[in-house]
Amino acid sequence: MLVFLVSQSRVKVKFMKSFFVWCHQILRRLHFAYVSLWQVQEFSPGHFQSPLPDEKDVLEYIQSKRPYSSDVPGVKMNREHQFNVLSEYREFYEHLPFPEQKTEGKRYYYSNSFFGYSDAIFLYSFLRKNQPKRAGLARTLG
Repeated sequence: MLVFLVSQSRVKVKFMKSFFVWCHQILRRLHFAYVSLWQVQEFSPGHFQSPLPDEKDVLEYIQSKRPYSSDVPGVKMNREHQFNVLSEYREFYEHLPFPEQKTEGKRYYYSNSFFGYSDAIFLYSFLRKNQPKRAGLARTLG
């Protein structure tokens, strides 16, 4: 049991590290986009004709918001179970059959404008794990 808990905590730490790396990359890209847009604009950020807000206004807005809480009244989030299911889905990740671009003989590809990566990955993993007898949409109206 101890080995299982230790391996779970390692997975959580690894997941959190990769999540923070991803967040850092996004913030760097946003900063680059902000700086690039600001350099080509005739008006400084915060000016009513500028598409960019003033940095001070953005910081004040962020600080005025209350901290994010993932607790929803009346809903049990069951985080540990969700994390366990996510960990079980890892085994299916290397078998994902979807191409990046539109390909002959494949109906789905990642870079479409309706259902992105996460939609495909989670649905594929869910179906592989649960193996329902029938997959499809049921009619809800008469």
